[in-house]
Amino acid sequence: MTRSKGARHASTAGRPNPANGAPAPASAPVAAPSSGPTNPARPNRLVRMPSWASIAAGTATPPIPEVPPAAMADTPPASPPATTAPSIELLAAPAARPSDSTSVPPAYVIRSPGSSNRGRPRTRTAPVGSAVSAIPDHAGLAPGHTISLSRSSSVATTVAAAQSPALAPCAKCASDPADDVPKLDPFAIPLVHVLDLADAGGRRTPETSAALLPVSVLYGQKWVVVGCRAGQIVIVDAVTLKPIATLDGHSRAVLSLAWFDDAKSAPEVRVISSSADGIVRIWDLAQRTCTDVVISADAGSVFATQYVPATRTLYLGCQNTSLQWLHTTSNPTDPVSDARTLAHREQSYFFAPRLVTTFLGTSSTSTLPSSPRPAAHVVPDTGVFAHAHAGYIYAVTSAPRHAWLITGGGDGTVKVWSVASSAPQLVRTLSVSDDDGVASLALDQAETTLYVGLQSGAIAVWDLDTAQCIRQLVEHTDAVTWVATMRASGAALGHGVLVSASLDASIKVWAQRSNYQCLATVDAQAPVVDGALGAAHIATVHEDGRTRVWQLPAAVREQQVGMPEAAMVARGAAADDDGDADALLYALRNWIPYRTISGDDACAEQCRAGAQYLRSVLTQLGADAKLLPGAPGRNPLVLGRFTGKPPAGHDRGLHVLFYGHYDVVPTDPEQWETDPFTMTGHNGYLYGRGVSDDKGPILAAIFAVADLASQRQLHATVTFLIEGEEESGSAGLAEAVEAHAQDILTPSAIDVILMSNSSWLGETVPCLVYGQRGVVHAHITVEGGAGNADRHAGVDGGAVAAEPLPDLIHVLASLLDPAAPHDRRVRIPGFYDAVAPITPADNARLDALVARIVAAGDHPAGANPAALKHSLVRKWRTPTLTIAHVGTSSGAQAKAVISRRATATISLRTVPHQHTADLVASLTRHLHAAFATLPHSANRLSVAVSTAADWWVGKPDSPYFAAAARALTRVWGRGDPLAVMEGGSTLPLHWLRKRLAAVDADCRDAGAVVPVVNVPLAQASDRAHLANERISVANLVTGRRALREVVRNLQAEFAARGKVEKVAKKV
Repeated sequence: MTRSKGARHASTAGRPNPANGAPAPASAPVAAPSSGPTNPARPNRLVRMPSWASIAAGTATPPIPEVPPAAMADTPPASPPATTAPSIELLAAPAARPSDSTSVPPAYVIRSPGSSNRGRPRTRTAPVGSAVSAIPDHAGLAPGHTISLSRSSSVATTVAAAQSPALAPCAKCASDPADDVPKLDPFAIPLVHVLDLADAGGRRTPETSAALLPVSVLYGQKWVVVGCRAGQIVIVDAVTLKPIATLDGHSRAVLSLAWFDDAKSAPEVRVISSSADGIVRIWDLAQRTCTDVVISADAGSVFATQYVPATRTLYLGCQNTSLQWLHTTSNPTDPVSDARTLAHREQSYFFAPRLVTTFLGTSSTSTLPSSPRPAAHVVPDTGVFAHAHAGYIYAVTSAPRHAWLITGGGDGTVKVWSVASSAPQLVRTLSVSDDDGVASLALDQAETTLYVGLQSGAIAVWDLDTAQCIRQLVEHTDAVTWVATMRASGAALGHGVLVSASLDASIKVWAQRSNYQCLATVDAQAPVVDGALGAAHIATVHEDGRTRVWQLPAAVREQQVGMPEAAMVARGAAADDDGDADALLYALRNWIPYRTISGDDACAEQCRAGAQYLRSVLTQLGADAKLLPGAPGRNPLVLGRFTGKPPAGHDRGLHVLFYGHYDVVPTDPEQWETDPFTMTGHNGYLYGRGVSDDKGPILAAIFAVADLASQRQLHATVTFLIEGEEESGSAGLAEAVEAHAQDILTPSAIDVILMSNSSWLGETVPCLVYGQRGVVHAHITVEGGAGNADRHAGVDGGAVAAEPLPDLIHVLASLLDPAAPHDRRVRIPGFYDAVAPITPADNARLDALVARIVAAGDHPAGANPAALKHSLVRKWRTPTLTIAHVGTSSGAQAKAVISRRATATISLRTVPHQHTADLVASLTRHLHAAFATLPHSANRLSVAVSTAADWWVGKPDSPYFAAAARALTRVWGRGDPLAVMEGGSTLPLHWLRKRLAAVDADCRDAGAVVPVVNVPLAQASDRAHLANERISVANLVTGRRALREVVRNLQAEFAARGKVEKVAKKV
């Protein structure tokens, strides 16, 4: 792979034309013009400046974006289609062709040539990997089809797609399995994350917006490095995409970044930065320190750098048209004693306003005051090739096989230098253009073809063997600021593909052969300033102040990561760290578009398709998986099982059941800043309905168990029971569990229930949940007599003896005591009778918990211990009644209507040791008694209970709970997790704890319950059920590791207990 070096148009303004002495066009210069002579035979070109040049120069303030960008394209993606066909590439294929009433979802925008300003052509849509094909109602592919999955361990697994015994295949799909499935465009570049440095952490101000405007970028395995307009270098975690450190040292825009890989350091640890301040710095990213400072020789801005490891030489492409170099083996220079060199440079135009001390990182603005003093190097006079070009040198790259250095300048030439000796020797000059400047450079894999990005928007293709320009690619309409070459699959593609990015706000993918066909054009959403290539992603920085991360095209990614696109999910199973989070995020990104809203008939097919997608993920990761039918007309359940080898000396291993739900609550798109059914990454968070409740945690758990299985460290059976009706009362769950108990409880009864369906108390301290309140949802209706209809309030008002809505209000008012509004005292008889008192042990646990939270400052209630404790008691141990909704038959907009029917929904939250059935009966009696006090009403009252779920409480000192706590302590490294209860409810959990305690329901111990370990991944601010639901990438990725360690500890605890029992029996 070859990337361009230093194509930084942020600093191309202000260059005078020696032919007439006129200044450059009216754009603010980044640096002062060169003081050296120019070659009159080849005058400098007048360069049309990009609009953000003055921003980089510090003379203008960039615009402040108000809201996060749109997810991926001009048009928000539609949901996956309702009718689908089977797909061989379960996770790679796009959504199937829909029926006539459904449109194909646009997953990204392809731009084809057309007439509009800035070259913004007409739009057509094409499917990409973010829209995944849904499997049809029969449970698998046509007979005989297989899916080849490649693991990171290079073991190929072939999974036969068998028919589900519960569902019969449709005749069409059996005979015509995949004709209706459009193929995945292998060259799509989907946007996966947007990083706004000025907005990260809520610190946006006009000053930070200007200072943190990105100018350059570098992509590594661990870090994304962003150089900014005011001189800062921001280090971003490449997995979580959150800023983790800022390096200060430069005083002006960081124009280029490059790796400094030498024998003394690990790859991708040291970085070279060059700046408009004329200084080059070398940084150790691991230590967050500047190790070396290189002071150029009257260079002005240093646009590009290139390190050649063979000769250990650093080359600089400079504004003053010179090519400079420094052998990194040379001894550091003491600037104070080198009076001749520095005195001369301080009198020059470029260095007059600056102090020598600022070059060494000793200025007052440095954020590393305790760091060791960096070694200072001054480029010697013998390390300068003056006027190497007749214009600024914008781009530098190297061809190691030939020992060549290649430079590109604003004079429209590319020069090839031999760097085998100590000083560069000119080999040839390529006259690219007489009236155009070079902006970026890239070599192909064989180092025989050079791609030259020009300021006009063209890409010149040069054969280095013959020194001929063999083609010009004219698609971009503004400067090509970045080019890179990558390998790609497909014989017709020859050596691979070329990717280019431009100030015309587009990214293009080209075939390096096949006549250099433009394979795809992606709307980059804003002009691209620079780009960088990672192993599986591209990072681009833009004029709008954002850094965007794009997924590599599928055809490229197959070559980069060495496996087919269909195995994208499976490839993450052997990873033992965060380095392979792509597969997890890929799977979640493709699951979110399914609108799995339970209780909505319009989403029934979407729910089924979402369940089938989850089954395919489980299958590809090595689990046995199938769908279980739910209640008639309701969503199916997904049953998956990973079976590990029992521990040595044991007849069986631990049996864990992971419970979760794939259904989600409805959304109001007007309240969302992004499309709720397109996963959008922004500043380290993933936004979308279900990312935290509960699709994200489910996939984290599946990948966690698959990790153990692939490493042969799974010594338990882990069964996944994922339902699709939890948000609608878990309808059909009990019936499905009873009907398929033998499948679920194989090879044994459940030893522990594991789940991840809650949130932390705050933002930083992990939690373990050991109990939840119960819930009762009741619907109260008051309606008029038979034949009654809505009436006009003006025409019939006063003639209606009893209006339903006032009667309903009277009944609702009887539920709460108006004399105690703050306590919301419930007036249902016996409501508080069975509430368990808070014991001294409970009090001690609460006091310890409050002390931890206050010490960490991790709760919105503030640092008042008494208020915080009161809040927790109210949420965890106090029963409540909420009037959640009131409506009428005439609708919310009616202003002058007497409604024939009025309805209300109330929610009761129950606590230990209340009896749900008794409360429901008492509630019903109370409502009818209150209604009976209206003797003249001709209306009717009805009460319907849709949900009645018991509370549950576990034992925070149990062995399994303690094993999980140790796992979280080890992974998160933030001390012991908080043992908490939750005010919310998981409807079927109380029943599951009892039913799963024995294989045969008739033989189970009436008092036996299965212990529950609830490991939440979401933070308190993640807004489950609300608009803009989100989850931190860090929490999702680290949560996967945490759940992996939880399972590891649970199975170890089970094995240890088994050994103790055997010893006891012998004794």
